[in-house]
Amino acid sequence: MKKILILFTAVCFMFLMAGCGGEDKKAADPKAKTAVSLGMLRLTSSAPLFIALDKGYFAEENLEIDQQWFDAAHPIAVATASSKVDVGATGITASLFNMAASGQQLAIVADKGREQKGFSSSALLVTSNNYNNGITKLEDIKGKRIGITQKGSTFHYMLGRMLETKGLTLEDVEIVPLGKLSAVMAALE
Repeated sequence: MKKILILFTAVCFMFLMAGCGGEDKKAADPKAKTAVSLGMLRLTSSAPLFIALDKGYFAEENLEIDQQWFDAAHPIAVATASSKVDVGATGITASLFNMAASGQQLAIVADKGREQKGFSSSALLVTSNNYNNGITKLEDIKGKRIGITQKGSTFHYMLGRMLETKGLTLEDVEIVPLGKLSAVMAALE
């Protein structure tokens, strides 16, 4: 099942190559590798891509992946739209919707991660000090400051959804946009 999902992702990349000039190169030499720059984050939602890279699934499809690492979702969308990367593995964010609404040509071709009952890919972390001081369940974060990468990010959305499960809203916490993943991690330290 995992390989099917990962191969599906590889096939989506192959379809995208038609817009990246990859088709012409493969037509001339079917064994030639097509270079694809892939913008992504170091998050569990990118696990199918990490596995595909590690298992050689892209190489089996004659795709040579140039991994470009980013520290927030929005810059991936911008890099993809401006052709700085061929493919962006990013979240569905407010900025992505705004780019599409302003006429930017982007296409969503595959799901690389999602929340589903019984298969969570999100967690809310607190410092050891806060945990030891009684913040042990979601309801305990009411009135607390919560660091996220950016307002309108998938983290912002997921936090809102988590709070809803306990009858809370985003108004019940103070959201602190920190700009990038490394800043969120530093804030926890």
